[in-house]
Amino acid sequence: MPQKLRIGYFAHWFQPPYKFVDFLKEQGIEVTKIDHSRKGYLEEYDVALIGQNSFNDYIENDEPYIQDWVKRGGIMLIMHQFYERWAPYFLPAEVGYTQLIHRYVPTINGFDCAADPGFTGDDAPYMCYMMPWIEEPGRRLFSEPEVITPDEMLHWRVPADTFGVSHGGQGEQQAHIVRSAAKSCFLVPDNWEILGSYMDTAVRDGALILRARYGKGMYFLNQLLFPEVEPAEGDRCLCFWKKYVKNLMAYLERFKNGESEELPPAEPKTLPIKKNYKMPIHMHSLDWYGADSSPGTINAIMRYMGWDICALAVKDNAPYNGKLDTAKYSDDKVLFLDGQEYHPFNWNDKYEHLSHNTYHMLAIGTDPDAYTPRFTCSLFSDEEVAAYLQECVCYVHEHHGAICATHPDVDYWKDYDVDGVDREPMSPLAGTNIEKNWLAGKRFALMNSVDLYGPRRALDNPAVNFIYLKGEVPCRDSVVKAIQNGHTIAAAGFEEADIMLNDHVPGEEVSREEAAGSELSISAKISRGEIEKIRVYSGAELIYSVEGGMSDTVDLKFSLQGYPVKEYIRVELEGMNEHWICNSTPFWVK
Repeated sequence: MPQKLRIGYFAHWFQPPYKFVDFLKEQGIEVTKIDHSRKGYLEEYDVALIGQNSFNDYIENDEPYIQDWVKRGGIMLIMHQFYERWAPYFLPAEVGYTQLIHRYVPTINGFDCAADPGFTGDDAPYMCYMMPWIEEPGRRLFSEPEVITPDEMLHWRVPADTFGVSHGGQGEQQAHIVRSAAKSCFLVPDNWEILGSYMDTAVRDGALILRARYGKGMYFLNQLLFPEVEPAEGDRCLCFWKKYVKNLMAYLERFKNGESEELPPAEPKTLPIKKNYKMPIHMHSLDWYGADSSPGTINAIMRYMGWDICALAVKDNAPYNGKLDTAKYSDDKVLFLDGQEYHPFNWNDKYEHLSHNTYHMLAIGTDPDAYTPRFTCSLFSDEEVAAYLQECVCYVHEHHGAICATHPDVDYWKDYDVDGVDREPMSPLAGTNIEKNWLAGKRFALMNSVDLYGPRRALDNPAVNFIYLKGEVPCRDSVVKAIQNGHTIAAAGFEEADIMLNDHVPGEEVSREEAAGSELSISAKISRGEIEKIRVYSGAELIYSVEGGMSDTVDLKFSLQGYPVKEYIRVELEGMNEHWICNSTPFWVK
């Protein structure tokens, strides 16, 4: 179709090696240079483009005319700008002051992940990953004509900062690789409409894509980065821009034609029915200095990793102004569950010589109004510890959730009605407190977790649980029930895992007679490297093992005929080291 928008661009004296206007032309979009030397130089255009980091004197010196042109129906399209050089006085007073703040900052040092087989190769430290969550006014922008999903804005490596005045160099050799979709965000007054929002530990109401009407026209701010050096074909950032620019042109054309951006309310979506689901259970969000990812970014992480169910583990809901709406971030790819990490410090108790973080608990799938700071506190005696443990276990169950003892140094949890115990880092279980308590008859779901707090952490340490819902629709109730029944496989570094005893899933009871003649089915795929070892235990006894000679996948049928059947049957699969491992909750023999 012929292009309907007349687009001009303000040419800055600095030009990066790869120019956005050249990219537009490559995409078949006609754009011409604005000639400032002619009176009324904007009258022939519908859209005036200010390129990435391209404010210049012409704009600053001709504000009354430019503002009048916008008021009469023009569209000012402003690409990413340096926060260091942001001077918003060119905007009319009526649209309000817009503050641009730098948030691409180090969050936590990731140096220790280099020893992990999943290490991404990026240097430490982890940086705050900035990307937008698409709000209701931006739905058409991200769905017409191209559908753009949140994960398409994740794991960008953008060559940027080639502007010598701000960054001490110029050209391709001076480009910095930015591991983010943006470097700064806007803080704006209410008369700006936010299409793509942004949150982190310090910013609650930020924006990366937004607009303000002015008269018949519009100011449109886009703070997403465009590569300043042409990347290779298939680059994630470039692939996004090839889709986004089509949608952006359609959006601007609809505005010019006076069309509404409203869409019918989106129908609630649920995950499809599957045999089992991948669920991380220790997902922090905005609740401490390293947890920079908002639920919107976590949705993108989950999609990218192929994970299904996210059990949040925030310390409080204060960063969300007291209202964390998990339904807003759930869709047909990701289900969010409300949850907290109860995070006390223990002093003067019998285990303080081991750690002051001994008694942390994960509340999984609790009621939306159950967030509380009461269990994140200091405990100063064994008596206070015992009272805390009893109270928090009861509190979670009263609020319809499951409770998991997380990264425990000792088996204090054996005296309480916990639903799950995680092991961090995950490793073989022979001789551990977990095995000893199973042998003693205590039943609980085995789970795996690490503190997850950003895109690179998920890549470097992909701890996940495979959970069987047995045909039920994925929701809070079905997930909590599955955990309480022990229908889990705890894993690190595995993309797929399915372990069945005849038709039974982990955590189910099997009669001794059935177990003695049953078939164990083991299917798995590891993320990197090969599956090196398989072990099958009957109680504490190793009854079957194989080592070496396998690939990244395994599909094994193993008959228990002739093998001893003791308290339970369980399976371990191990990858390139003992921490990339897959452990099932036992099949209980009765």
